Amino acid sequence: MARIAGISTDKDSKGNIKKVTFDFKKHEVKLRPILEELGVIEEDEFEKKWREGTPVDEAFAKLRGTIRSWKWDK
Repeated sequence: MARIAGISTDKDSKGNIKKVTFDFKKHEVKLRPILEELGVIEEDEFEKKWREGTPVDEAFAKLRGTIRSWKWDK
């Protein structure tokens, strides 16, 4: 079997593959859909909101409102 960076295998005494270890950072694009389908990766509400992001105009409006609510000393 060819050696691929970020993937290692362990074999049993008969030479059969017993365990495969993946470097998730290197192979995330291919592994994430499989792990989500299997139910290994679950996103909570915060992660969903973080991934979707906030539109720039909405974030700017919130920031402006926050800054204007501060009491400024003259």
